[in-house]
Amino acid sequence: EGQSGFMLTTSGKNKLLERLETWRVIWKAGVNVRSKPDKTSSAICFKPQGTLVHGILEGAWLTLEGQSGFMLVASGTNKLLEKTSVEAKVSVLMQPESEATSQPSASGDVETWRVIWPGGVNVRSEQDRTSSAIGIKPEGCIVRGVMHDQWLALDGEAGFMLVMGNPNKNFLEKVEA
Repeated sequence: EGQSGFMLTTSGKNKLLERLETWRVIWKAGVNVRSKPDKTSSAICFKPQGTLVHGILEGAWLTLEGQSGFMLVASGTNKLLEKTSVEAKVSVLMQPESEATSQPSASGDVETWRVIWPGGVNVRSEQDRTSSAIGIKPEGCIVRGVMHDQWLALDGEAGFMLVMGNPNKNFLEKVEA
């Protein structure tokens, strides 16, 4: 009593699911995931070009599904995200839990990690500090992946992140479920 709010009925959930769409990041520099649907809000995370995301379009913003955050679909005449075809959507939904990587790990367990390095951590094209940086995850960003030695192979997106620079320099910390 005295509480506002509403509960989604089954038909309400189905209507939301019908609006859920798969989008691809097409902007060459990648797109920030923001805490609010506002360009001045803090960036939670970053999605590099080619990354597939799921969400519901609300105005100029995509409200992400399966993770918190909002992504701007276009800025002026620049398209940042593009809606994908049904075929692409099915292939994303059919992907195995742990995305195939060049070197399967012994355990193969997808784990959740948090970026704790103040300057953020580079996402690299290969498990090598000298390979090209294809993105950056800011401090506080949550990522999922499979450990390969001292590297995290990202799950659901391309790239690798160094977990530890040396015994006294951690870049990521494991988040317990």
